[in-house]
Amino acid sequence: MEQSDELICLDRFLHEHPWMCCVDAAGEVSSGEPGDSLLETAVPPRDRLGTFAALDAAMRRAGAVRDTFPGCEDPEDEAEELAKRLFAAVGEHLGLSLPRREIELGLLPAVHLPSPA
Repeated sequence: MEQSDELICLDRFLHEHPWMCCVDAAGEVSSGEPGDSLLETAVPPRDRLGTFAALDAAMRRAGAVRDTFPGCEDPEDEAEELAKRLFAAVGEHLGLSLPRREIELGLLPAVHLPSPA
């Protein structure tokens, strides 16, 4: 699969957990919070292309899925550590270095796509 055939959106609200949505080249969607598996959901996604399995494996290697997460000494640090691991996993999966600080500060270039009329 070409990297351009896949869309991964990481969104972090100031008062919410980061949220992730992944769309594969076939238009199939999986989403979740940090610590969630993309495959082990109430309604498992169709994954005909193996996109979600590959990303889930990267998340597990990074310890970004709760059953692979070693935990934190301070439970309040858990959400932050899971977010760090999720950014690392997505970067590994896509072969990119995600500049987290710049992302969180909104310093990356953006494109506004008009709504279809």
